[in-house]
Amino acid sequence: MNLKVIAGSAKKTNLKFVTKYTRPLSSRAKSALFSIITPIIPGSIVLDLYAGSGALGIEALSRGALYAEFVDIERTVTAVIKENLKKTKLEEKAEVLTMPAQIYLRNMKNQGSNNQNPRNYKLFDIIFIFQPYEITDTKIIREASRVLSNDGIVIFEKEAKRDIEKVKGFEIIETRHYGNIGLVFYKKQNKN
Repeated sequence: MNLKVIAGSAKKTNLKFVTKYTRPLSSRAKSALFSIITPIIPGSIVLDLYAGSGALGIEALSRGALYAEFVDIERTVTAVIKENLKKTKLEEKAEVLTMPAQIYLRNMKNQGSNNQNPRNYKLFDIIFIFQPYEITDTKIIREASRVLSNDGIVIFEKEAKRDIEKVKGFEIIETRHYGNIGLVFYKKQNKN
């Protein structure tokens, strides 16, 4: 499979990925996903959890996101993300962390306002959660809500055959299916 950046400053750049740990999104699904979120990308702060190749966060940066953090538990995977960021000339807009997503979210919650945190002035506007299917669990969306801006969205990947789960405190604003995968777009419920 050939993995490329679709649009923006790094358009057509080939990205590396580790087959053992990464399940790249098809070009069709990726194009559709980004056509939905294009209006909110410019100037946004992005979190790519279970980042794999980093393709989603890199695509957002290429299209004008201000900053992205990439989190994956596998050291070989995060090394590839760093290579991909360098290849796309986007490394100065990103940070790559090797740790479990849950530990990262717990640390972010406890970190509060901290001058060493390059995005301490703002919460995330877009969070990608594309877990390995064997651990797909919507509880992580609730955990991520602490670092999500009030108008931010979470894009969650699931197997197409699995039911779409409601998540307390969130509304589902969009769902899409592409072959074996489903994408669910969650937004915080308005508390008015």
